[in-house]
Amino acid sequence: MATTFIVRTDKTKGDLPLHVRVQYSTPKINIRVKTDLTCPA
Repeated sequence: MATTFIVRTDKTKGDLPLHVRVQYSTPKINIRVKTDLTCPA
């Protein structure tokens, strides 16, 4: 299982949403979820 946290940097002001990506190899699963957590820009 691999877990990755991603911050998209499209905006220059305000709060940036935190995304989580979870991957399993057997069975093949790839999940991307936008969380309610934010980071200041």
